[in-house]
Amino acid sequence: MAVNITKKPQIVFNRSLKFSQKSNSAIFKETKPYMTLYDLPLMNIVNRLKGIKKTFKNIAFIGPNPYLFIQHLPKEYEIENLYFCEGSQECVEKSYEIITRKIDSGFYEKVGTNLPNQIIPKVIDEEQDWQKEFKTDQLDLIVNNMSLHWVNDLDKTLNSFRETMIPDGVFIGSVIGGNALQELRICLNLAESERDGGVSTITSPLLSIQDIGNIFAKAKFNLPTIDISHIQYEFTSTFQLFDYLKKTGEQNALLSKRNFISEETFIAAAAIYETLFNKRTIGRRDENSTSILVDTLQNDLLDERIGKPIVDGSGKVSKNDKMRNIMTTLDVIYLIGWKQHESQQKPKERGTAKFSLKDVVKEMNDKEGDEKNKIKYGMLIDTGDEVKEIDK
Repeated sequence: MAVNITKKPQIVFNRSLKFSQKSNSAIFKETKPYMTLYDLPLMNIVNRLKGIKKTFKNIAFIGPNPYLFIQHLPKEYEIENLYFCEGSQECVEKSYEIITRKIDSGFYEKVGTNLPNQIIPKVIDEEQDWQKEFKTDQLDLIVNNMSLHWVNDLDKTLNSFRETMIPDGVFIGSVIGGNALQELRICLNLAESERDGGVSTITSPLLSIQDIGNIFAKAKFNLPTIDISHIQYEFTSTFQLFDYLKKTGEQNALLSKRNFISEETFIAAAAIYETLFNKRTIGRRDENSTSILVDTLQNDLLDERIGKPIVDGSGKVSKNDKMRNIMTTLDVIYLIGWKQHESQQKPKERGTAKFSLKDVVKEMNDKEGDEKNKIKYGMLIDTGDEVKEIDK
């Protein structure tokens, strides 16, 4: 007799601890750390939504900045209900306070915001309680901004989202992944190895774009689209980075972690970071990266470098000293998927093609004429540092 064994998901994150951290960060929702971390991915989501020629009536938003999402809702949407959701009571209350203030002050009206008929706050753990709060086929659109990287059972959560969407409904989200905070991981590991004689898990594990793609496909979303953007943040010191992660509620929330890490280890990590990953050493990642200078304080330069800053004759931090700022990588993965509907495009069955790609290439080459413009039919193989073309 066959027995079906369902593998339980590994519990990596302490969700209660994460919600507590988010609660402590709620007072910083309108500060520069929050804006630089959460607003850029959200605006990228908004730009992607503008490319979807469809209107939405019932929308659920999960993330820290619903007030900005409301401000940029496309004008053509005829929105009846907008639910904004977070797992922290304090975060939901703070967001509601900001939204109410913007409505009462006339800010939304001044900028021409397309306000929903109803704006409904919900304190909800999207991993555990989503289908308890929303009915099947209730939502046209679900937007998740920078929240999924703290979910333990991503497969279950995405399936829950899909179940509560109407047929042809859209899910769009952003999630931290890839090589995010790779510089900090390296420096903490080196410092811990040198000071404590071993390495433990100090930073949270992240999913690659391939991992996200596989999980997203397993959740049975149709027409999935996944891409990644690279962002470089520039900080004046490692301690500013630590403070930044705390104020945004993005510090470690692992279920199994060291209870205590010495101050010496963190100071050693800061010294390594400011030596290996300063602006002069590594510069810009590449031309496709977005670069953001982060100033944690509103008006003052938070400068807690291991070395002393170089001050010019005017008493200002010199240009040379700015080259000592540290660089931090943040990779954000974007996901778009649709709930199945008969109107959606479907791939044709194998063997139904009427033309051979080889024949198309031959016909194009016959028209081009010269050798320079010909398309070569074959495959590329990589042998060492040399790439060769092999004709089929």
